[in-house]
Amino acid sequence: MKSTTDVEIVPCIDSPLYAPVYLAIIGLAKRCAAQVPERSSALPLSIGSQSFNLQYGPSAGGDVQVLTHLDSDEKSTLRIGICDPITVIERNYEETRSLRRLTCIPKYQIMGVFINKIALSLVTKKRRLPQARDKSGKPRTGLALEEYERLMAVHQIINQLKDDSLNFPGVFNRCDPHSRVKYSFWSKGRTTQYLVKHFLEIQTQERTEEGGGERRQEPSFIHPDQVLNELLTSHKDVAITHDPWTITSTAVANQFQFLCRECFPSIEFPFSCIVIPKAGRSPEYDTLLRHFMAALLEGLIVVTRHSGYAVKLLTDWAPFFRNYGLAHPDKVGSIISGAINHLLKIGCFAGNLIPQSTAWEYALAMDPDGWQARVAEMKEITGAETAWTDIAWEIVHKSLDWQFVEELPTDDDYLAGVRRYFLRAFKGPEPNAIAANR
Repeated sequence: MKSTTDVEIVPCIDSPLYAPVYLAIIGLAKRCAAQVPERSSALPLSIGSQSFNLQYGPSAGGDVQVLTHLDSDEKSTLRIGICDPITVIERNYEETRSLRRLTCIPKYQIMGVFINKIALSLVTKKRRLPQARDKSGKPRTGLALEEYERLMAVHQIINQLKDDSLNFPGVFNRCDPHSRVKYSFWSKGRTTQYLVKHFLEIQTQERTEEGGGERRQEPSFIHPDQVLNELLTSHKDVAITHDPWTITSTAVANQFQFLCRECFPSIEFPFSCIVIPKAGRSPEYDTLLRHFMAALLEGLIVVTRHSGYAVKLLTDWAPFFRNYGLAHPDKVGSIISGAINHLLKIGCFAGNLIPQSTAWEYALAMDPDGWQARVAEMKEITGAETAWTDIAWEIVHKSLDWQFVEELPTDDDYLAGVRRYFLRAFKGPEPNAIAANR
């Protein structure tokens, strides 16, 4: 009698964003002629001579939490995580630093990146802009000038985002820096914060009473489920979300301007990856991973080339995946269809599981101060002077699985790719800070 191994998929969030992963699991189940199970049921799989019980685990609620769950003491269960690869790299660095050397094997391994690019979708309240001044130029009674300026800034943002020629960093830089536009975005993961701060440069300024100076105030961070409420209650003017299809499906959608845009350049930014613990690999684990990664590639093909069939499969299997976190069980199919169309339109999913090397370097370069601080710490430990890019690149190299990722390029290949990217994205030369460190 052959034994059965328990397998748990640990997702960062529940969202149609992970459609290729859902399709990979469905594909494995169909090969085994498995029926659609109930939400709480395990999925029996037979791969070769081995049997597995696959459970799609509860949402971890964050990238770091996924890695923490992979460290569970329950060794009899094989776990596969879905999270932000930058978090994996940073955690690997922390493990390396704790062991006081760069030559050790990282704790976590990235098997492949299945989302290479994602857009930030903006939702703003539809407002009829009042006249702030009368014919003589005096402010109208009952309308504060500050409120008028804020409304003007919101409309300026909307007009800019409607401009088809606008698709480069600094979307909001042309707005009045003293405006009181109130932003919200979901920042449970680190990548969202990087993208919003780096590309959109969203910052609001408040005057302080002491000294009359100005201080920076970060925009508020909210969960996707709160976006609609924040806009309806006038707590915010502009919301940035990864799941706008949940808003457009509501009865009050006509109260909003919905702007689906790439607010940053079209790069293959490494956004979501498959990650496993690097240590303790067993033959059963390798067999499972090999078939799972092959099914993930097939899932990418299905969602990009046969979206109608993908929507049908995702709708039929929604109970097993907790309806993907959608709040409208009776509208799961239509919401999934809207989500898939949205994600395909912005070119979200990877064509393969290999992230472009330039994207890795750029992702790390978005937080140079953090990596420079890490270098300072490492210098105290090793006594060696090393560029932050060298340390980051070594951690990336050690985090990627050789079976699924191409070899990293030479410096010449890297610089050529970076120049092409910056010329396209910024219409100008690459930043000196990045070029000087290679």
